[in-house]
Amino acid sequence: MSITTVVFDLGQVVVDWNPALAHADLTPQQHAEIAEQIGFYAYNLRADAGETWSDLDAEVAERWPEHAGFLSTYARNFPTALIGEIPGTSAVIEELADAGVRILGLTNWSSETFPHAATAIGVLERFDAVVVSGEVGLIKPDPAIYRYLIAAHEVDPGEAVFVDDREENVTGARRLGFAGVHFTDAVALRRDLVALGLPLQPA
Repeated sequence: MSITTVVFDLGQVVVDWNPALAHADLTPQQHAEIAEQIGFYAYNLRADAGETWSDLDAEVAERWPEHAGFLSTYARNFPTALIGEIPGTSAVIEELADAGVRILGLTNWSSETFPHAATAIGVLERFDAVVVSGEVGLIKPDPAIYRYLIAAHEVDPGEAVFVDDREENVTGARRLGFAGVHFTDAVALRRDLVALGLPLQPA
């Protein structure tokens, strides 16, 4: 069966992201040490699942008073953490959209910071829709978020491919019937999509 829909993760697939850049007052090493101490990436995932940054920052302040404000600073300065589009991915999306392939997004992203995405991701305008985890209170690789995408946007998994930089998220999509592509770079992405029959120029 031919692929009619390509579903893209956004972070590290379409747009590059470095949370340390939101803390101009810290060196990369200082940021890494604090992030490890408080478990920044676990907190980030909770924000992606729908918790507010202010509530998460209050929890950090209670447990590590010396790092009060770390998370709220990150959220406030979030636009500086978005480096720009991943080289080559936007060209793939443009080609697919021009060929009439439906483009959707499925991203683990805080609802509070997602509004900044459009500025950093010019190609976002070619997406028919984006499901944002923080807006729906579900998060990859929970099967429920794939089912939400399927129901909300009338996706036939047998006619769709899901692209993500995290293997567990690709595996989650495959379990629901999607073809899956583990993203490493745009050259490999193009090759993998061509192999699935998508209308792209070969890499």
